Amino acid sequence: MSHYTMERGWQDHPLFEGDEYSRRDAWEWLIAHAAWQDKRARVNGHMVELKRGQLSYSYRFLAEKWLWSLGKVQRFLADLKNDTMIDTVSDTGQIIITIQNYDRFQSKPSKSDTPKDTQADTVAIQERYKEEEGKEYISSEAKASSDILPSAVEPLPAPRAKPANAIVFDFESSTWHGITEKKRLGWIAAFPAIRLDTELAKAGQWLIANPANRKTNYAKFLFNWFCKAQDSAVRVREGPSLYRMQKPEPPPKSNVTSL
Repeated sequence: MSHYTMERGWQDHPLFEGDEYSRRDAWEWLIAHAAWQDKRARVNGHMVELKRGQLSYSYRFLAEKWLWSLGKVQRFLADLKNDTMIDTVSDTGQIIITIQNYDRFQSKPSKSDTPKDTQADTVAIQERYKEEEGKEYISSEAKASSDILPSAVEPLPAPRAKPANAIVFDFESSTWHGITEKKRLGWIAAFPAIRLDTELAKAGQWLIANPANRKTNYAKFLFNWFCKAQDSAVRVREGPSLYRMQKPEPPPKSNVTSL
């Protein structure tokens, strides 16, 4: 089998922000986030030994990361397990996932590459697992050391701040913020068949009813929502024109003469 190299974390590029993962994307994410060497992970206050090709995340974290429902995550992992692509063990509210035949997807590093790769991967691991509270990876070489990151590694960059005019949804008050009059006029012109305020309310209620599918790019989410609403409204309005509506026949006259 031939291989090609992809940098870990490529799916977090801003170009893909807010996109729902496909099943193929989710499978690649699992391979990319598996430990490439034996690690120790702190899960809910307990140290867990992870072997090469293993990773541990909660169902809820995976649902938020992939923009899926909890049920979809569980069904997908069950399908992978049934097809002997992974093995899973549940513990402390988390799942330990083992990628079967991991060495087919990730070649073992050579001895000459180990020092360089170890430092780079330590930074990448720290950055990824800071997303999930209470968990941090410690490389097997640093078990006896109090320093997780080498001193030569630069600190991780601060997360990017959202633009001041970004569209956001307030879950406590169930209201949208950052929608300017210019944006409203643009949407009204682009989607003339919808009732804008009604669709905004419906989109907000959908977000509240699906907390596991929180979005990172609400402008893109609303655009896709309005596109679907526009298509649905057009089909409803054009429906009667596709079929000639017949007028109801008048009731038959009665032969009984009233007195």
